[in-house]
Amino acid sequence: MVYLMSSRLADKPIQEGQELISGDRHEEYGEAIQNMSDIVAGWNVIVTIAMSTYGKLMPFHVCLMMDWLKTCRACRSPDKMDSYTDKVGYAGLAYECAIKGRQDEKDS
Repeated sequence: MVYLMSSRLADKPIQEGQELISGDRHEEYGEAIQNMSDIVAGWNVIVTIAMSTYGKLMPFHVCLMMDWLKTCRACRSPDKMDSYTDKVGYAGLAYECAIKGRQDEKDS
């Protein structure tokens, strides 16, 4: 039995994502399992501290987690400026979220 594949709007990001993980991203950051293992190591630290300190993840923790993701990517592709500019952005956002989070706690 032959099924005809119709083109759907959802097909475009799926195809582009497949090309990225098999091409550029694989070349830049190496094997996905190793890259994800590096990322999870740092995220586990952040989550553990967040849970013991706040009992939950806070918005600034997400920024720190994204910074760690960019750190892991920079370790594998140290000449890619995007990782460094994103790290700077996430650091600034982490600080902003931490300060606003404290203010929100005081207001509630």
